[in-house]
Amino acid sequence: MGCAVDFIYPEIGLKIISFLNARGVEVSIPKKQGCCALPVIGAGDLQTAREMAQENLEAFGGVDFIITGCATCGSALKGYGAFFEGGEGEKPFDSFAARVRDFSEFLLRDLKLTGEDLSFGPQRKSNLKVTYHDPCHLSRYQGIKEEPRQVISALPGVELIEMDGADQCCGMGGSFGLSYYDLSKKIADRKAAAIRKTGADAVVTTCPGCRMQLVDVLNRHGMPQQVFHLAELL
Repeated sequence: MGCAVDFIYPEIGLKIISFLNARGVEVSIPKKQGCCALPVIGAGDLQTAREMAQENLEAFGGVDFIITGCATCGSALKGYGAFFEGGEGEKPFDSFAARVRDFSEFLLRDLKLTGEDLSFGPQRKSNLKVTYHDPCHLSRYQGIKEEPRQVISALPGVELIEMDGADQCCGMGGSFGLSYYDLSKKIADRKAAAIRKTGADAVVTTCPGCRMQLVDVLNRHGMPQQVFHLAELL
């Protein structure tokens, strides 16, 4: 689920589940799952992080795929083998990581959905112009750039307009946005200028943290664009 989706944006998780269920995917939510451990890894406590990872390893046993709508969580879950390399759980961690998918990645790579299959509900009568922001943990760490764009571009009535510096950080950076709020706002201001330049009606991203930062900066600048997680757009 990811902590941000679980505790701040549960509607994103519900929309992911609804969409997958409508495509014939059985979704279970193990109650024993916990945080992906990336905040703890970032703080340098690898021993506690490994214990958290082990709990997730056990919680997700027996499933075909582990789907997440959070770029940060996906980056962490896929990185378990690298983070804890050399430990006695290395091979199980690698096997776990191989089953992890970003939501957009799963739709195209595993479900192989195309235009009409991606539509959910009534088609729009007029074009919605959207621009896409690349979360750092998705584009830089997982190398997933085209999948979200392919999903957006395939939707009837939706036009994708690329912004300048789409893959540049929004300034959130997890606890960075809390510890260095003034600098975080300046980085976000640059992103807001890029969004304004596109003339788009909405901004789409695949990271709850980025979503939060984008909502904040657009509100501060009095800009009308809505911010959607990819699942909300679908």
